[in-house]
Amino acid sequence: MCQQKGVELTEHHIVEAPDENGKPHSIDLCSDCHTKHERYRNYLRDICHIDIDKTK
Repeated sequence: MCQQKGVELTEHHIVEAPDENGKPHSIDLCSDCHTKHERYRNYLRDICHIDIDKTK
């Protein structure tokens, strides 16, 4: 996401956007982007009361 070069990436499953068989897609993120994504998901869940894990 951030397009940094030379950083270790980890797999992140995109459970909010499954494929046609219900299997989550995955992308590779650096640890900073993964943390920011998790903060955003938590904000949506805790502040906006939107659980994107259960939204289709």
